[in-house]
Amino acid sequence: MTRKLNRLDQKKQFALNLLVQAEYAERKVTDVEFGKYATEKLGFEINRNNIAAAREVFDIPSTSRRHLALSWSNRLKGLRPRLLNWNVESTKSKNFCC
Repeated sequence: MTRKLNRLDQKKQFALNLLVQAEYAERKVTDVEFGKYATEKLGFEINRNNIAAAREVFDIPSTSRRHLALSWSNRLKGLRPRLLNWNVESTKSKNFCC
């Protein structure tokens, strides 16, 4: 899989940022789907990396299933049982420190 580099000039990036700020969260679609929508709406090529960068400006979380699955709350839910069952003796045989 190749990564497509699509650098936007400042005017295009500003227009994209405004669109992402106004519509990304309420549309509840992935970056790829929002990129297709933004391309049609703004009239220039936009890819998922452009959307991710615009989301980052406003601290808007991704709506992709992968991102939601890896969210901190979900990670912490899975961590608690692992910590409760952690055995120091079993880690010594795996070349862990201490």
